[in-house]
Amino acid sequence: SEFISLFFRGIDAARLILDGQEVDFSCEVQKNVSVTSAPVEAENSPAEFLSKLSDELPDSAVDEFITESEEIIERVSKGLQSIEAGVLEKDLIDGLYRDIHSLKGTAYLFSFTKLGDIAHAMESSLEGVRNNTHLPSKNLLNCLFKSLEVIEALIKKTKQKEFGRK
Repeated sequence: SEFISLFFRGIDAARLILDGQEVDFSCEVQKNVSVTSAPVEAENSPAEFLSKLSDELPDSAVDEFITESEEIIERVSKGLQSIEAGVLEKDLIDGLYRDIHSLKGTAYLFSFTKLGDIAHAMESSLEGVRNNTHLPSKNLLNCLFKSLEVIEALIKKTKQKEFGRK
């Protein structure tokens, strides 16, 4: 869980840096950490390695993923509501994009591929808005809200141990 916490701190630090804020990079690294899992065979592909690694994640790491995901869902929902109300500020759209990107990345990291695929589609659909080539249509916003509802339901099922990885 120390590594997962460090990973999430990295995401938060990146968000602060992108927002033009300073970040304190001091942290303590625990030495002599013993690894309890067997080493991964060299012939395994990166996908097999990540799959094996994610299967061995402790429940506390998944719980932290769920908590972070719920926070992201809340921010994305508020961001979409602001856009729906006519706010088209670059910082808002960039923040929304970064949050969806973070959700996608952590979902894939934890092997929640269905959730990651939905977040990836959301991220891709925002490209035109982010690049100022398209305005956010009502249809796009409806699709993004619906996608967010599905992600929220998957997170809820994950929390209740009814939805697994893959």
